[in-house]
Amino acid sequence: MKKSSDEGLFPADWALERRLAALAGAGFTGIEMDIGDGTLPVGSSSAEIAQFRNLVESHGLVISAGRGGGMGADLSSADAGVRSKAIETVEWFLNAVSELGTDAVLMVLGHVTEEIRHDQAIDIARSVVTEILPIAERTGVRLCIEPVWPKFGGSFIEPLGLRAFIDSYDNEFVRADFDVGTVLVCAYPQHWIRILGNRIYRVHVKDFKTGIGNISGFTHLLHGDVPWAQVMEAFREIGYDGWITCELSPLPGDPDEGIRATSHALDLIFAM
Repeated sequence: MKKSSDEGLFPADWALERRLAALAGAGFTGIEMDIGDGTLPVGSSSAEIAQFRNLVESHGLVISAGRGGGMGADLSSADAGVRSKAIETVEWFLNAVSELGTDAVLMVLGHVTEEIRHDQAIDIARSVVTEILPIAERTGVRLCIEPVWPKFGGSFIEPLGLRAFIDSYDNEFVRADFDVGTVLVCAYPQHWIRILGNRIYRVHVKDFKTGIGNISGFTHLLHGDVPWAQVMEAFREIGYDGWITCELSPLPGDPDEGIRATSHALDLIFAM
């Protein structure tokens, strides 16, 4: 398996070069990048995208996946006009992801709100995926849907629903980005892995303390209750050997040590 991290592992005031150097120095080989905001805004040219990619690769890293796109929750809006405007951004976003040398983008679709029911959210997600799927096929970028907590807009709260949604397209460009720690609040990640099987195209990891049971329960790897040995057995069973991307906060007081400790924890997990 290949080690990656998103940008949450770093203090907000760290420049990109410092982030890249710290990851590479700790033994990571990939980084999942926020694209469409900040360092690579929506509308950036191919030359700017190439410069960005060269900077990452000059540190011995590759971009493991893209996320963001400046779209936020707009793709799940109940307002068709808002969704349509966000979809206009998708063309640039998926092209940029492809030019950055990766073939996967994290997508959280089907946001549930006080105004949008689960069934309506799924209908919206289906209309969006149907519309942007041709762009994904053209650019060679998989749409990797991540199940998140309903409080944060998720409507895929159990594996059978996500599996059915993906299978309804019968298309390799609609896949899953599975988060091991997120589902532990009410389920067993090893079950999700076996049910989703080869639909999983990217993986996020964090640990979770079930005794806390809310957002404060998320913690660094091997500091929570994720049954890592069973999780790794399930990944081996389905043949997953791709990117494992940490989605963690900086270690207070010593973020460099947090990055090194995370890399070491991944080595221990991979060996289980």
